[in-house]
Amino acid sequence: GRAASPRDAIRTSDELDFDWSFSTPFAGSVFFTSPHCGDGPSPPPPAWRARPTSSIDTSLLADTTAPILYYDQVLLYEDDLHDWGDARLSVRVRVMPRCVFVLQRFVLRVDKVLIRARDVRYFHAFGESELHRDVRWREAKWRDLGGRGLPTNVKEWAETGRADALVGKLPDVDLPKELPQFSSLQLNGF
Repeated sequence: GRAASPRDAIRTSDELDFDWSFSTPFAGSVFFTSPHCGDGPSPPPPAWRARPTSSIDTSLLADTTAPILYYDQVLLYEDDLHDWGDARLSVRVRVMPRCVFVLQRFVLRVDKVLIRARDVRYFHAFGESELHRDVRWREAKWRDLGGRGLPTNVKEWAETGRADALVGKLPDVDLPKELPQFSSLQLNGF
């Protein structure tokens, strides 16, 4: 049966390991096709290299003289968590004359329990040989929101546009060891 509230959910050892909040550690995938000749195996795709800081050129993205040639937002999934909140994963794509930018954002709201946001940003400047990725996870327990100057009213977090603006004020949480916060992928040969 269903627990009385998300706080009351108790798992036993024989239950499947299932995240009912649909939180995802997925930081995207990059697939390459290469002109491969011959019968041998295709070369493996390049690996992400950790970097000490972000390599996203925000000046290109902030250039108001450059037109946005293409923009789209795709909602990959959304769930109301049986009226206990909201979980949604979306991807936004922006193409400008000198670059492309992709934002994958997961936002979880478990009413009166927690707010979680997981952002993955991809950036590529045309003419360069690298794809850059920044990963940032943020989270706060509901009881800590007011102390951070954030609303504690569920209605304010339930408005999608408002929630997207507010998640940037949540505190960072540690990433899994295998997922660097900043990384780049060499595109040469692909």
